[in-house]
Amino acid sequence: MSFRTLIRVALVGLLVLNLQHLRAADSLHEIPVPIDRGEAEATEARLASKSWWVQVGDSYYSPAEDSSDIARRPQELFIATGIHLPKALGERAILSEAGVHIVHLQGGRPTDAELAAMADPGCHGFDGRLMLLQPNSRIAWPSRQIPPAPTSYAFPDTAILQVLDNVSLDKYSETILRLTGTGRRHSTSPEILEARDFIQSEFESMGLETTIQPFPVAGVIGYNVIGKLVGTKYPDEYFVVGGHYDSRPELPFPSPGAEDNASGTAGVIEMARIVSRLSSQYTVYFVAFSGEEQGLIGSKYFTLQLVNEDLGSKFKGGIIMDMISYDADGDGKVLLNTDSTAPWGTELRGHLERAAMDFTSLDTIVGVYSANSDHAPLLFIGEAVLTIEDDVSNYTCYHQSCDVPANLDLDLGVEIIKMNLATLLRLANPDPHGQGVLTY
Repeated sequence: MSFRTLIRVALVGLLVLNLQHLRAADSLHEIPVPIDRGEAEATEARLASKSWWVQVGDSYYSPAEDSSDIARRPQELFIATGIHLPKALGERAILSEAGVHIVHLQGGRPTDAELAAMADPGCHGFDGRLMLLQPNSRIAWPSRQIPPAPTSYAFPDTAILQVLDNVSLDKYSETILRLTGTGRRHSTSPEILEARDFIQSEFESMGLETTIQPFPVAGVIGYNVIGKLVGTKYPDEYFVVGGHYDSRPELPFPSPGAEDNASGTAGVIEMARIVSRLSSQYTVYFVAFSGEEQGLIGSKYFTLQLVNEDLGSKFKGGIIMDMISYDADGDGKVLLNTDSTAPWGTELRGHLERAAMDFTSLDTIVGVYSANSDHAPLLFIGEAVLTIEDDVSNYTCYHQSCDVPANLDLDLGVEIIKMNLATLLRLANPDPHGQGVLTY
């Protein structure tokens, strides 16, 4: 072997070792969270010997090497949310799980202006925020690990079970097929008007006060479809149940949007179908938003109109469904996403956790940071929660023409609808007398 060849071999070897060191330096050790609470506390006690640890979902993570940069300098670690990060951040992500990313930025945090330029205002995109990682903390965790506080409700569980029996997988499937059958539901496509008219006719057939709310989006007029069930006791105070019916990719490509978000829109329609046949003490708005993919335009406009009409203070809570029927690993998990730092607190999220435990087979995951969907504008006037499946980051047909009904797990969607419906029944009927009466 010539001297030049030896040098080349040595250089390649050094390069490989350096790359392996870089991967190891930024690598994390994963430990599953024990189901038993005592064992989980013991595991956290053992993790205290590490430089730091965090919990994301069902796992604890800590630096694989105590001498690594991420172990010695946690101040270089940041939290970002979104299904996909911009390239400059994605290349530095050391963990991506359920829309939460831990990013290692050795050069320091980008400026607010730089982050704003990276932001994707659309569905579940990076929202321009980077939060400093808090060592030895939980970013997201399963409800079974830290159960919500027990709560008593006026609406009897036996009555709720009777109502939940009417959630129909067949009707849910038919609605998804009808919405995806338009071929395109991009906010600027002519075909989205067909979806609008279908949703309007569904709400009208239920006897809801139905209105079309126009607003400007991407050079055209978009339309929210609103079905209103007037409360029998508190007609001026209201809950919102919503989801967006527009989809991607961009024109001229087909955008059937089965998971994102015919699944959520069909969930809104299914809930409206059932609740419209009951009486509700509080008013409920069922809303199909458009313009979500262009930056939550429809839900922002809807919320602004509530404020302009002095109705912001009457808002009791919002439940949003976005991407609720994809379950890649069959684990039946749902993310309950809200802003834990908002002044309204997380009481609504706790009610959803309780309903999931009482009436469904769902495994709920809750977290500290909010994602980018139609619950976000409502958070300015009160508490709102996004309900979304936990495999969003792994859905390869996200915003693609292959997002078709064949990819869906409708059983997961039905369970999420039941959780949301049970929560609404409990909260919209708080008094022991005059709760909803079945009229089936």
